Amino acid sequence: MGLTRYNNPKELRDELDAYIAQLKENDLNCLEDLYGLFLPTCDLQDISIPNGWSDEYIRLAGEFDKIYYSLKK
Repeated sequence: MGLTRYNNPKELRDELDAYIAQLKENDLNCLEDLYGLFLPTCDLQDISIPNGWSDEYIRLAGEFDKIYYSLKK
């Protein structure tokens, strides 16, 4: 997967699935980990660019930021 800490797409998918399960249980303890994934030059951006979905990443990161900051108030 390139410059990320993930060795393959399944590792990323499994981690995201675990975060989704936490959020569905109203467990927000993973928010900081998710925030880290969306930081510039971090894993999701590093994956998005060579895979041709950088525009989608930027949109998704913007939406995540709105949700993140509304929950942190």
